[in-house]
Amino acid sequence: MKYLIALLITVVTLNAQPNQYYLFLEKNYEQTFDNSIMLHAQYKWGNDLEMVLYEMNSQSEAFINVILFNKNHDIKDTVVNQKIVFRTMELMLKWSYDKWEGTNEKILKKMNQEIDTPGYDALKTFLSVHTDWEMVLNDLKIYWKSYQELYGK
Repeated sequence: MKYLIALLITVVTLNAQPNQYYLFLEKNYEQTFDNSIMLHAQYKWGNDLEMVLYEMNSQSEAFINVILFNKNHDIKDTVVNQKIVFRTMELMLKWSYDKWEGTNEKILKKMNQEIDTPGYDALKTFLSVHTDWEMVLNDLKIYWKSYQELYGK
């Protein structure tokens, strides 16, 4: 019985650690991270710190996977790449958290206007969008699979 309790404590402790995606975003984009992923995790889970951390970990990982989607799927075709980026932006709006749709539209519109500015940080802009990154990633995968089936790419 003591072994089982020790094992459960170890599992809970190991799971209650920030993952590499969370640490990267927190280190490099602290204020933006705090005002998006952390804010919504705290709103969703309140005082349940373990679930807040779990949510921040999973949203951070999904966010990074959305950002790296084209690279991870070796998409080199410029037109296809643009289609994926456009679809990602649509999904970011689709999965906006309640009451954030208007703000997200403004953020993405501003990004479209400034994207070609030297030194522009698109990652920071994407991170500032208030959306459910897990749902965006899930729908993006479905879209990509459908696209491949339709066009054979």
